Amino acid sequence: VHFVPCWIYEADDPKRYSQASGVAKFVVEERLEGRFLKWNNNAGHVRQLNHCITDAIVEDDEESVDDCGVEDIESVPQAFSHFTFENSNQNELVCDLQGVWNATDGFTLTDPAILSRTRGRRYGRTDTGIQGMRKFFDTHRCGFLCRRLGLNDPATYEALADRNFERMSASPRASHG
Repeated sequence: VHFVPCWIYEADDPKRYSQASGVAKFVVEERLEGRFLKWNNNAGHVRQLNHCITDAIVEDDEESVDDCGVEDIESVPQAFSHFTFENSNQNELVCDLQGVWNATDGFTLTDPAILSRTRGRRYGRTDTGIQGMRKFFDTHRCGFLCRRLGLNDPATYEALADRNFERMSASPRASHG
């Protein structure tokens, strides 16, 4: 799994761009070759299809999980999102995974979203916070890869059960006056 690097270009043309500075900013990425897919998003959608990948992922002595005898390609991005949640001590989750897959390069992903447990939208407007994390785990089904990575059952996550966190972050700010 790897992410496409991106660059920010600025175009300076006061006659063309109506912003006060006359400068427009563009985010640019290299073109991805192959069939573009969205494996999950920041609102809980998880792609559920069964396309097999090569035997290189499963060793002979490991369990297989489907009729192909190999791990399901759709579970890799889902397990990656799950892994990011555990690896961040249940504070963040990388999702909105989209891009291309091929047998040579694996997954080439673009434009991910990071969800955080902090108040507000730490990572911008696509950070749907703990609600987005809950929605991901409502639809994510752990499979062979999650088990192989030693990831915990989402039902055991205290961070997702902490309803007080939402009340704290949703409470109105005290006025000073």
